[in-house]
Amino acid sequence: MAFVFYFIGAVLALGAWVLRGRGRWVLRSACGAIVAAAIAHTALILHRWIAGGHPPLAGMFDAVVFFSWTTVVAFGAAEIIFRTRWLALFVAATEVILLAYASDFDPAIRPLIPVLKSTWLTIHVFAYMIAYGVMTIGCFAAVCYYAFLAAQGDGEATQRFDRLTYRLVAFGFPLLTVGILTGAVWADRTWGRYWGWDPKETWSLITWIVYAAFLHLRYWSRSWAIEPQRRSAVLNWIAILGFGAIIFTFLLLKYLPSADESLHIYL
Repeated sequence: MAFVFYFIGAVLALGAWVLRGRGRWVLRSACGAIVAAAIAHTALILHRWIAGGHPPLAGMFDAVVFFSWTTVVAFGAAEIIFRTRWLALFVAATEVILLAYASDFDPAIRPLIPVLKSTWLTIHVFAYMIAYGVMTIGCFAAVCYYAFLAAQGDGEATQRFDRLTYRLVAFGFPLLTVGILTGAVWADRTWGRYWGWDPKETWSLITWIVYAAFLHLRYWSRSWAIEPQRRSAVLNWIAILGFGAIIFTFLLLKYLPSADESLHIYL
């Protein structure tokens, strides 16, 4: 049911982008479809949580479904606070892609394997998933920045997306940091070492460095002799690059030959 509503939302949101200013009622309808999908999505997660007796975060099916859920929740929060309905197309389309991808994995609800029976699981994975959802919306804001820059120039609407990208990254970055730190503690208690340069650990650190660079450049470049538009363009590209690092770390790393060496292979 969630997949169907997300698909309807994506089609309606695409129509709103085509109609531009004349399509606001279509955009509102798209957001309504996304809300309906999010309700069904939440019900699915709660069902699996109750049925399994633990947070549904232990396998790839649950991980992808939960990541897609945090993304739509982050969009909802951003819409309430910042009025970001133009992101609806990217959110709905991403939800369709992620849920279709999740369908390739076994959805069976199974008991947790011993290594995952830890309170650190919930803290570590929740921090990462929320951060990933927020950073995903930050990437979409960066994409909208370029779209509005091309269509309307460096006006107020364009700058709103630039500011939104920064605020979302600034919110998500501490959660990424919590994810790395709690992961290190969990690794020490499970495997007897805080850090082992496991492929997923390494790429998680790379992702963290990309977003750290975004925040540092955003702060320090204000005193540099750079045109504001060029500065914003570079920073928004870094935000998009960071999202690419998230997708590679979370979804694509497992397909590399080196992934066989990872202690995170169960994910």
